[in-house]
Amino acid sequence: METPENHNHYYHCLTARDRRFDGIFFVGVTSTGIYCRPICTARTPSAKHCRFFKSQAQAEQGGFRPCLKCRPELAPGLAPVDSSSRLAKSALDLIKELSLQPEESDLPLVADLADRLGISDRHLRRILKTEYGASPQALARTHRLLTAKKLLADSNFSLTEIAFASGFGSVRSFNHSFKHHYGLSPSDLKRDQSSAKKTQLKLRQCIRLTLAFRPPFDFEEQLAFLSRRSIKGVEEVCEGTYRRSVMVKGYRGWMQVSLDKEKESRLLLEFPEGLIPVLSTLVTKVSELFDLDAQPDLIASTLSTDPELARLIEERPGLRVAGGFDLFEICVRAVTGQLVSVETAIRILERLVQSSGDTIETPFETLTRTFPTPDKVATMTVAQLKECGLTATRANTIHEIASMMAGDRDGYAKAFIQEDQEDFLEALIKIKGVGPWTSSYIAMRAFKDPNAFPVDDLVIKKSMPDKSRKEILARANSWQPWRAYAAVHLWRSELTKEKVKS
Repeated sequence: METPENHNHYYHCLTARDRRFDGIFFVGVTSTGIYCRPICTARTPSAKHCRFFKSQAQAEQGGFRPCLKCRPELAPGLAPVDSSSRLAKSALDLIKELSLQPEESDLPLVADLADRLGISDRHLRRILKTEYGASPQALARTHRLLTAKKLLADSNFSLTEIAFASGFGSVRSFNHSFKHHYGLSPSDLKRDQSSAKKTQLKLRQCIRLTLAFRPPFDFEEQLAFLSRRSIKGVEEVCEGTYRRSVMVKGYRGWMQVSLDKEKESRLLLEFPEGLIPVLSTLVTKVSELFDLDAQPDLIASTLSTDPELARLIEERPGLRVAGGFDLFEICVRAVTGQLVSVETAIRILERLVQSSGDTIETPFETLTRTFPTPDKVATMTVAQLKECGLTATRANTIHEIASMMAGDRDGYAKAFIQEDQEDFLEALIKIKGVGPWTSSYIAMRAFKDPNAFPVDDLVIKKSMPDKSRKEILARANSWQPWRAYAAVHLWRSELTKEKVKS
């Protein structure tokens, strides 16, 4: 990663403690053997003692231990831009998921990872080395250790529970690996907690983790977007908090997300202990739902070349593209929302949830059901779907999508690599009732494609009434690779105009 030129650049960013670079790089301090986030509040080391790394794993491969003050495990990730970085991100997500599976005592095998991704071992190693500066095994090991470190600091779990939740096969291997790589035992880290924090953790009835983001982040607008589309019984936005029922790979529960009032540029994620086995998947879903890996300054620098978008970004900096918690749910939302108002679509979805969503017990009276699975919807008749308020065409479309996705034991979560996502969208668009708008909306929200652009969207057309479809696409060409963010700004602008009129 380092050259004399970028060493100076990274050191300048380090001295500025600029939050825009949080998670973009990490700094290892040779005089202490510790690596930090660029926003660490510890005294800035001299340049000659600094080494810079692309990822936590690369820093740990270089022999550095994570800082206990800035906690590198809390740094935001990097949103992929091109096909190569998207493939690397997909590989990293898979590595994180497999490394925490409780039945896996060994680190994931490179051959198994490559096979799951449909690429060669060599190509897998190359893309991860290029993107993160580390091998697949190093990334898996670091994720296990940092997950354990996070749970040691933020949960009241016993060492045994933390060991298995972090993917270790035994407490002995957990202790050995932690001490070997970090120079202290897990029990040492537990003992370092203040008595006040220990008491606070014991009183909690759930797990609380913090998730970092790069400012600016318009969290208020993100909540407003989710609130307008919230499905009664499944989710709600209340007093600055988003909460919903959760079903991930057979594990059921709930979660809630709010701004962390104690720490700047962090969200607070709360969930019950029963979801610990799917911790990595849950954190990834929440990160995508709130678009936490986005780089707002990079996005704004491209979109601001368009005068109108420059004005919109100045008015509402930090708008994000809300992801989807579940691929099937987003598909159903997209089809249901065709050519109807958001309010009408939500009423239909609420009837669908009441008729076919599973009941669930949560601490919240408002969260009573999970969103229906494709297996459940596939067993319904088209007539039953029509009773929810769907037209015959849309009922048929949703039934076909459910039938296509039913039986996917991986949780119909999402394809791991871009080619699989493209295959999914191609298969989807062959279904009658699924067109370019629907597939673009799914690509934006479910697959987090930053360049997806629903050119046929009625609101986007309304924002450019004097332009043809071809002219809209021509204008959007300069917005690449961030067209999805341009769409969000245009949607927000038109919504503001409607509110002013009313």
